[in-house]
Amino acid sequence: MISFHSEVPFEIPDTDATVLWLSSIISQENYNEGEVSIVFCDDEFLHKLNVEFLNHDTLTDVISFDYSIGKEIHETRGIEILSSGFERIPQVTKPLDEAQVADVEKLLEKLEEDDDVQFVYHTMQE
Repeated sequence: MISFHSEVPFEIPDTDATVLWLSSIISQENYNEGEVSIVFCDDEFLHKLNVEFLNHDTLTDVISFDYSIGKEIHETRGIEILSSGFERIPQVTKPLDEAQVADVEKLLEKLEEDDDVQFVYHTMQE
């Protein structure tokens, strides 16, 4: 069973589709799905977990606890992390008119084309 928890205002747009997608990845990697919990939180909450459980006084994007046994993934038994990602989700967005959206999109495209720019974030309401 895959469950989502949030320590910040956040909702997954299509929870059922996301669960199916995660389940398919677990299956493709030849694991059996047990109990998996995913928590959405802010930097402060994540830092507190790093200090409390891993003795790391640093900020990280992702934290995981591996309690897996064999090929079964469980919240209480852990998960083998094959890869991970990080996405910043704005808690406050800014509504824009069509002209402003066009200007921001042009700027975002130019920034994304720059080889020195690795990530581009915005708070534009979509």
